[in-house]
Amino acid sequence: MSIRSVPPPAGAGGVSATWGGSRFERTTRTGMQHQNGSDAMSDMMGTAYRPRQTLTVGRDRVLDIASNYHMEAVGAEASAAQTQENVFLSENIKVDCALITQNSKYVVTGNAAGPAQVWDCETGDLIKVMDGRDVGCTEIHLASEDSVLLGLVLDEASGRHRLQMWDFRHGREVANQEDVFCSTVAINRSGTHAVVACVDSDEKACDLLVWDIVSNSATRTLPLPAVPGLTEVITYLHVSREDQFVVAGFPNTASGTATYLVYDLSLPSGTLPLQVDFDAVVSCTELGAGEAVTGSAKGELLVWALGTGLVERPIVLPNGQLAHRSPIKATAWSADGRLFASGGSDALIKVWDMTSESLLFTLEGHTEDVSELIALH
Repeated sequence: MSIRSVPPPAGAGGVSATWGGSRFERTTRTGMQHQNGSDAMSDMMGTAYRPRQTLTVGRDRVLDIASNYHMEAVGAEASAAQTQENVFLSENIKVDCALITQNSKYVVTGNAAGPAQVWDCETGDLIKVMDGRDVGCTEIHLASEDSVLLGLVLDEASGRHRLQMWDFRHGREVANQEDVFCSTVAINRSGTHAVVACVDSDEKACDLLVWDIVSNSATRTLPLPAVPGLTEVITYLHVSREDQFVVAGFPNTASGTATYLVYDLSLPSGTLPLQVDFDAVVSCTELGAGEAVTGSAKGELLVWALGTGLVERPIVLPNGQLAHRSPIKATAWSADGRLFASGGSDALIKVWDMTSESLLFTLEGHTEDVSELIALH
């Protein structure tokens, strides 16, 4: 592991300015307007924000997002043909990405053929397709209490992916003030802002943007330094649990390592990131509050400080041995921070208690590498 540090300038700002001075406690915001001029989000945000319990997401159906929400037909009997004229069905079209709503009732999927789709987990029925004729929806995120859907869609004119937002209540597209082309997006824990890893006209990585979801505009630029080995785009992008750090990563073609650029948002705008390198798969890093855990090619689980980039301690087995006996290929950290899972080339999944950083149990049965893990809420 190696670290390159950029000394912070004097007079570093506090965390209150973390997201570009755009405070989400405001009662009203501009932007994200529908064609009729109404503010699509003005009744959703504010100090005492309460999402509406009944949201329309299909021509004949209503989505209730209360804690016990369910789908029910309203008026005429709904059908896929009646409500979704832009549904594409084919055995040759695969699902590229999927997520589950906070209440675990619905799955939202993205694919190369059209906009994101909403499915009922219990019945398997297709409920809604987001408006628009965009294709290549290969990354999706829900934000603002599941009221806004963000995704990357393919811009056919440029061949690049661009940021697209939808009002998840009605499935309507939200018009961007300008096209933002990017390789990946991350949402902060509070769901108020996104971080966008931008690409230039040559489809190479360039600066990152902090994006205010309500006003649908950039509030801060995170400068991307010239890094040897960054030949393509940012492939890893996450925000720490306390919303202070942004970590952007990529496979370094010069060193053969995973390179992470750590931005401390409490520092003044324009501050360059800390560079940290690990012998690891880029995706095998999970962020906590002020700390990260990386699974290495040696089978280590390494806890390191986001503020300094220094490894603070390993997570080891009771006998002091490494977490895995072969390269770690997948990691996941539960939303409450209590459980951590790691999987690797040893075909094992190990679940760790992060309070004591001790092994809880090992899951066996795989015959090949464990290459992906997902932690449910």
